[in-house]
Amino acid sequence: MIFATVVTICAAAVSTIWFNKTPQHNSCRTGDLFTRELLDESEDEDRDENSESRTFHETTGMSRETFKLFLRFLERRGLRDGLKVSAAEKCLITLYILRDNVSVRNAANLFQHSTAAISTYFHEVLDQIILCDDELFQNRDNEGIPDPIKGNYRYDPFFKDCIGALDGTLIPAFIEKEDSFKWRKKNHGIYQNVLGVVNFDMTFRFVYPGWQGSAHDARILADALLEGFSIPPGKYYLADAGYPLTPYTLTPYKMKKYHLREFSIDGTAPQCKGELFNLRHSSLRNVVERTFGVLKRRFKILTKAPQYDFQTQIKIVMACCLIHNFIRMDSNYSDWLFEDAEQNVEFEGAVDDSTETENTAMNHREPSLREIKRFRDNIANAMWTDYNERKRQMSRELGAPRELRFQHRQ
Repeated sequence: MIFATVVTICAAAVSTIWFNKTPQHNSCRTGDLFTRELLDESEDEDRDENSESRTFHETTGMSRETFKLFLRFLERRGLRDGLKVSAAEKCLITLYILRDNVSVRNAANLFQHSTAAISTYFHEVLDQIILCDDELFQNRDNEGIPDPIKGNYRYDPFFKDCIGALDGTLIPAFIEKEDSFKWRKKNHGIYQNVLGVVNFDMTFRFVYPGWQGSAHDARILADALLEGFSIPPGKYYLADAGYPLTPYTLTPYKMKKYHLREFSIDGTAPQCKGELFNLRHSSLRNVVERTFGVLKRRFKILTKAPQYDFQTQIKIVMACCLIHNFIRMDSNYSDWLFEDAEQNVEFEGAVDDSTETENTAMNHREPSLREIKRFRDNIANAMWTDYNERKRQMSRELGAPRELRFQHRQ
């Protein structure tokens, strides 16, 4: 009898909760309406072009025209409308989460879907983007001397075989407490360390996420080479002093001024071949820092640990890099983040996470190391000779032994 009474009371309580629960996601401004409003160009007829572009860009991280091209690209690669949601809305949901690092619940409130549906759409689009890596990662190994080097007396012919730059960057990570010590960097934050290999047009050629924040950059590169990342014979990438000097990574001279800000602070010209080599190496390698800077400014989800499982965090990094490449490849429409990075050598979004310590993570036979040191010395000697000849020629043209002022882009 008592048992039957308890069951009856529980059933009544459940029935009351079920039939009297507060309606959710019942706004008349549905996700479909929000999507159509964003994509409807007529809504912005009274706005100037720059204002319209910024508004859409702040929501999605790209211009409206680029978004439409991106949507068609994903549809061509397999993204489809659902029963209750269009492919465009799925794409907007994903970009909105990546752009502003909003929670699934907040996205559900904006687009008027359940949190389960938002999560499903988000993962579906992430997976679809990652499947496009064969088309979006840019391999420029066979395109000759890169444009920033070709014909530029500071770099050509000294770096004619250089095809880009590489570096690691730290992305905040969400890790369970019992494993977090492996992911801590020296500043006590929890990160994943991501290797990025970039071309000189600020597109990614290769991205290798998922390593602990405490892992050495050189160790990550060594593993990437074992996992399939390849560098053509005779070509190399510029890298900072956290990497070893090898036939495929050309690093600066140690114990010499290197970073651009070191030269600009004291305002002096390079005093030896090592400083000149380091200055030009730094100004050219800076492209990788600017590329990461653009990436992190565009996608706020990369600046604060998102509370997803770690495999999803890896997918997020990959997807953001691939979207970055698509935007850069779409040269018909301007992008103010790339424009800022191109105009400012010391781009404010760039973050240099390198640690310039003597590397012991990779070992090379001594003869090979001597050869590559000789290769770097030959470049530095030729560069120094050319630099001094140009100084003498300029002095003759000026008609007076006037001391040359330091140029920021020597």
